[in-house]
Amino acid sequence: TAKLIFYRLRDEYRFAGGRRTVEEYVAKRRKELKLERAESYERLEHPGGEAQVDFGTAYVGQPGQLVERKVLIMSFPFSNAAFAFPVRKENTECFLEAMKRIFERMGGVPRKIWFDNLSAAVVSISRDGKRSCTDQFLRFATHYRFDPEFCNPYRGHEKGHVENKVGYSRRNWLVPPPICETDADLETYLAQAAEADMDRPHYAKKERIVDLWEQERKKLLAMPTVAFEVF
Repeated sequence: TAKLIFYRLRDEYRFAGGRRTVEEYVAKRRKELKLERAESYERLEHPGGEAQVDFGTAYVGQPGQLVERKVLIMSFPFSNAAFAFPVRKENTECFLEAMKRIFERMGGVPRKIWFDNLSAAVVSISRDGKRSCTDQFLRFATHYRFDPEFCNPYRGHEKGHVENKVGYSRRNWLVPPPICETDADLETYLAQAAEADMDRPHYAKKERIVDLWEQERKKLLAMPTVAFEVF
């Protein structure tokens, strides 16, 4: 954000200019970038209870070192709510464990989840677009009863909500890198940041995200009585 850019320029580079100077430049540059990247897409409508999933990258201060962690973001276009869970890698086991833990935190399962063609779930894509998924992902989806949807190859805008949420969470929750001595501390930190972020208005509906999320949460599928064992 412009505010964070100003603080870092001031504290790390001894920038002597004013905050308004930075804010005006950032606003101008954003408009230029928007024009440079301008493409026309129709907004996809998502009823409550549908989620999108993607990975982002975080850097975290741990004793004596800066470590890289992957963060799975699950976002809900209807309410603009989001949940985050950190893992060491983007492999199938970490991917499924992160989704499982997010389901448990929410107390329910989205009816439909949109993914890109990440290798943790998709083995191959045939010429007709049919996907071969990993056995463990298929068992996981059957266990929790959600309907997986996959974007067309190289069409990340089809799940644009979570793409934006990955960037938003990095800028607002992970800059500068948080100090978390353990991965469990990072998990708690991200959970608290995501919860606190819901106490603001939806960008279009103007209702608080937490109130919209309470409406949407009623549309989630019930959790199974036995949790899926990821191994």
